[in-house]
Amino acid sequence: GVVLMHNAGTKKATLSEVGNIIQYGIKNGYTFKAMDGTLDPSMYSFSNQTFIPLLKNNPNFKLSDKHEARFASLLGLSPASSFTSRVSSASSDRKNN
Repeated sequence: GVVLMHNAGTKKATLSEVGNIIQYGIKNGYTFKAMDGTLDPSMYSFSNQTFIPLLKNNPNFKLSDKHEARFASLLGLSPASSFTSRVSSASSDRKNN
């Protein structure tokens, strides 16, 4: 199963795409069901302070350089260190190849 989440509060463009996503899914064999209210909303509604730290070292998610710098404090990184270490690593890789 897939949980389709969207931000209706501030991201109107995200909300406007939900219909297109559902239509695409239906055309490709997916079925959609509304959540029945048995889940505690705190389980699927959370802030950046909760979500961003979960991304650190998670192989299923990759933040862009821009967002990694933006959320550096939540990731336990200094703003410049993550970008600098990647640049250094890339330079080192080129030298070794």
